[in-house]
Amino acid sequence: MKFLVGMVLGVGAGVAATLLLSHRSEEEGLIHTVQHTVQGVLDSAKAAASQREKELWVEFHERVPSADQPTLG
Repeated sequence: MKFLVGMVLGVGAGVAATLLLSHRSEEEGLIHTVQHTVQGVLDSAKAAASQREKELWVEFHERVPSADQPTLG
């Protein structure tokens, strides 16, 4: 039983190493896929942060009188 478990773990490690270290074209491969996914997540996060910043500036300008406008008094 221990031999079978060890063999399954060894085969799994071999498959994982092969996928990570294989020299396929740049468009393929697990590493490229992960990099592409991470870049997509970062781009989405930057877009969301930029949109939230715009919303906060609008809210700020609604609550605080503008320094450009003269105040009465």
